[in-house]
Amino acid sequence: MSIQFRVVRRILLPVFFLAVAVAAQANMASPYHNGTMSGTAFSSRSVDILSEHIRIRVTKRFDQARFDIVYTIHCDRSGMQIPLLFVAKDFRDSFSVRVDGLPVPATAGSGPVQGNPAFPFLQQGLPYKLDKWVDWNDHHGEVYRLMDLRYFEAALDSGRHEIRVSYNAKAWIDGSGWVNRSSLNYSLAPARYWKSFGQLEVRLELEGDPGGVTTNLGTPREGAIGAASTWAFDSIPADYIRIVNVPRLGAGAKLLLRITPDGIALGFGTIFALIHLRLTLRYRRRHPAKHWSAVAIIGSLIVPLLMYIVELFAYPFVDMMLEPAASGQHGGYYILVILLYPFVVVPYGIFVLIVDVLYRRYLRNQGP
Repeated sequence: MSIQFRVVRRILLPVFFLAVAVAAQANMASPYHNGTMSGTAFSSRSVDILSEHIRIRVTKRFDQARFDIVYTIHCDRSGMQIPLLFVAKDFRDSFSVRVDGLPVPATAGSGPVQGNPAFPFLQQGLPYKLDKWVDWNDHHGEVYRLMDLRYFEAALDSGRHEIRVSYNAKAWIDGSGWVNRSSLNYSLAPARYWKSFGQLEVRLELEGDPGGVTTNLGTPREGAIGAASTWAFDSIPADYIRIVNVPRLGAGAKLLLRITPDGIALGFGTIFALIHLRLTLRYRRRHPAKHWSAVAIIGSLIVPLLMYIVELFAYPFVDMMLEPAASGQHGGYYILVILLYPFVVVPYGIFVLIVDVLYRRYLRNQGP
């Protein structure tokens, strides 16, 4: 038994601590990363928005986009006024406004917006919250305070005007799967507060070919989504525009995803088990009189552990094959692998010991 203990100490313990070290490096960060909350403007009741043209230019990596939005409005009256309000979160210094071609400063906060009769929907709650959620996607919406909004004041004559808004937006990242799904979300929900809804045009421009891009806008006007695509609407098509990119994968990466780390571990585990059984039978042939087999006992501990180590290393191997699209979010699986180890050792050990006992009886019945 002392020999067996030394084997366990020299082989099993280092292997076990290696598995624990790999699990300790598991990435347990949240797989979801919110991007820029961009959306259409809240309109003053003193203006009609005749049209909104949205131009979205997306980088090749689909991690950022440049938004240029042009509003054509019609004012009912003349004078200094606040025609539009914008959700101003995460724009930093990239947010700019031009009215009839001239730049105007945009201010964050409540200011003269609070209690302004041109925005009656802002007086529904305290401290002056919007009375409905601004929807950003299926799983995320918020009720904003006035401090979250950005406004500008301009001296406008009655009649037609053009307001251009530009900013850089960061993509939303969903890393809950094997690959990062990037998306750009543009809320149309504020348009429900408009005095009237005119025409909406969306133009999407892609740098290169970032992968499989889809939207919730249906088929573009000129056909399939390509380097430049355009949609046109005369009513609000949805509460938000969602543009999603799922990176394309090579044949090898797709095959690995079908096999999965579980399948890789099971394949190696089967090989390890066959080698272990062969060694167990060889040991028993050489020592038919021994009551316990050191090879059977120690191997019953090592084989499942080796199988799980293969699985632990299979995750980063698959991630490497998926780069640069890999999410790398597998911390929970690592811990699960360690917790399941005893539930595999026991039945496997019982199976090997039964094989060893039956083979020992077979050898006895064969005689000298």
